[in-house]
Amino acid sequence: MKAMNVANLARVLSRSARLSVLAPAALAVALAAGGGGGCNSVDKTTKTINADKLAEGHSDLSVTLDHGGQLQVWDNDTQKIVYQADVNKHDKVVVDPKADRVTINGDTVAQPGLTSAHRYQIYLKKS
Repeated sequence: MKAMNVANLARVLSRSARLSVLAPAALAVALAAGGGGGCNSVDKTTKTINADKLAEGHSDLSVTLDHGGQLQVWDNDTQKIVYQADVNKHDKVVVDPKADRVTINGDTVAQPGLTSAHRYQIYLKKS
């Protein structure tokens, strides 16, 4: 079950006065079934199919997006996704392995343990 589905389920159940007692139990069951959201709900070993590679390298990678969609930063050495998020057209994404940070429009959005010894790739699946 996806994280958004868990949130929607909890919201629907909590709005109903008759079922408000069941909402916490339903949420607990959904979370136990793997709908916890965040990084745990992402298969970190699979790149998005049909995504465009925008940049690749060991040092700073910087792209300004021509389209919105789902962004993935892939560590080619570990074969894992180190960051994933929805992004908008014209967002500027910077992957800085030396400083261990991913920024979008100048805001640090992740410090996932990057190292300049690894090769990173930025992918975008257009929406």
